[in-house]
Amino acid sequence: MIRSKTTKGKPAKAAAVAAVPRIKVQLDHKTMMVVHSMAAFKMWKKRYPLAKVIA
Repeated sequence: MIRSKTTKGKPAKAAAVAAVPRIKVQLDHKTMMVVHSMAAFKMWKKRYPLAKVIA
């Protein structure tokens, strides 16, 4: 089967992205980032005591 260049790999990538949990975190009043586990959030919380989970 020959696929066009525009659809190559997109369905598999979309499924992989949807399977990864994402946690939005606000480190300080202007810095936001996404972490993939609460263990990562705990590490950032040590560096930024005001860090909080947004979504």
